[in-house]
Amino acid sequence: MLVIADIHGNASALRAVFAHEPADEEVLFLGDAVSPGPQPNEVIELLERRRGVFVAGNHDLNMSDPKAVDAWPDVWRAFYEFSYETLSRDGLKFLQTFEAPRYVDTPMGPVWLTHGELAERPRDLRPDSDEKEFGRLPTSDAETVLYGHSHVQFERTIGGTRYINPGSIGQSRCGKRWACYGRIDEHGYTPCAVEYDATEWLSNLKRIGSLDPHPEFRAWLARGFESGFSLGDNSPWTDLGVAGYR
Repeated sequence: MLVIADIHGNASALRAVFAHEPADEEVLFLGDAVSPGPQPNEVIELLERRRGVFVAGNHDLNMSDPKAVDAWPDVWRAFYEFSYETLSRDGLKFLQTFEAPRYVDTPMGPVWLTHGELAERPRDLRPDSDEKEFGRLPTSDAETVLYGHSHVQFERTIGGTRYINPGSIGQSRCGKRWACYGRIDEHGYTPCAVEYDATEWLSNLKRIGSLDPHPEFRAWLARGFESGFSLGDNSPWTDLGVAGYR
């Protein structure tokens, strides 16, 4: 089984992962497939070929409600606008089949799948998060929780519960532009990562018309993507990168 999360419209990274793994491997997807990102339909095509369990992330849910981003800054709404305008009708229908958090039986036993967004700030769980923050994540008393949202590959065991984040496929934050994911087999869980060619992603970014009025933002997105700091080379991401996280 492959554990993947946070693709964010990066088909280039997802192709690299799938090329590295058996074509019949089942997928456990933890949310945020297509937005905001420059390759939404390409991501859908890749995911639809895979069998598995697909859990909805906050960005997947937003794709069904264009008003969900009304309060966002102008530049991010422009980036999201591309996803709304470009995603095919069948692609949206596929996103709408994504499930709520749930248990899944795996070769290493039952695990709880969830996207991992917390209702109040801080909204994500990182390696440097206080232990009590992990208790805010609804887990249905699971012994093992697989979640995404924070885009950092790590795991922690707190109060008898093992929390595993496979990292982000398509939007690195800690200074390493790798597609991060996990693998489950009868021996347990293994964190994985592959490098990939970013040429196509960057070319697609340049062609997003809704970003034409925001050239500085587009340049910032490209710099962050190339450097592996998708939210900028600032704390906490630089600190996590120095600590070896990806």
